[in-house]
Amino acid sequence: MHRFFATTLEHNYFILTADDIKQIKQVLRLRDNEQIICIYQAEHYLTTIEVVPPQKYLFKLTKKLEQNHESPIKIRLIAGLIRNTKWDYLLQKATELGVNEIVPFQFKRCVVQLKGENNTKKLERWTKICKEASEQAYRNQIPVLRDVESDLRVLSKYQSDVNLVCYEKAAQNSQLKDFLHQDFTTMTIVIGPEGGFTEEEIAVLTTNGYKTISLGQRILRAETAPLAILAMVMYEKEL
Repeated sequence: MHRFFATTLEHNYFILTADDIKQIKQVLRLRDNEQIICIYQAEHYLTTIEVVPPQKYLFKLTKKLEQNHESPIKIRLIAGLIRNTKWDYLLQKATELGVNEIVPFQFKRCVVQLKGENNTKKLERWTKICKEASEQAYRNQIPVLRDVESDLRVLSKYQSDVNLVCYEKAAQNSQLKDFLHQDFTTMTIVIGPEGGFTEEEIAVLTTNGYKTISLGQRILRAETAPLAILAMVMYEKEL
C-alpha cells in the first residue's frame, strides 16, 4: 500500500503536500474510496481517499496502525560533502538503512564547495530524497537533515553514547565490532570526503572525544563507508 508523510491532521483529515497529491492523482491514479497509509508524528494510519467534485482529494483517517519500523539505535551521520549523484545515493540508502540525522560537513579536502546562497534549495532537494526513501522503506520518520557545517568545533554538540570517525590510518586493532558489542542507544559516525581527512582534522576530532576506527583491509569510497557501517549496526542491534 502506498505511503505518504502527512504535514498536518485537521478534523480527522490529513493534509499532504501538493507534490504528493499530484502523484496520487496523476501518477498512481488512485480514486474515491481507495486507501493509502499516512504517516504523521511517527505513527502510521490507514487513510481513505475521498474525492469531492470536481477533483478535490481529501484524506480521511480510518484507523491507527501499530507499526514501528525504526531501529532501537539512534544514529547520527556526519558526512563530508561529495559529488551530487554520489551524495544523493548516500542520502537515499542511509535513510533506507535507518539513519536518524544527517549533518553535511565541509571538510578541507571536500571536492564539493557549496555557496551559501545555494544551500536552501539544496537542503530542500536533499530533504525530498530522504522523504521519498523513508516512504519506500516504511520508516516512521524522515531523517533530520541539518544545514551544512564547516567548523569542527561544533561537532562537540553532535556527540552520542558512542562517537566514531572512520579513518584509513586507524590502528587495525581499533575495529567497529568492538564498539558494536557495547550497550548504547545513540551513535555518531563521522565519514570523510572523497579526499579523506587531514591529520589536523583527525587531531581535533580525537581531542573532542571521537574514536578512530578501521573498517578492515580495504579502503571504501566516501559513499560506501557509511552504508557499510549502518548495515553492520542493523545486523548487530536489530537482526
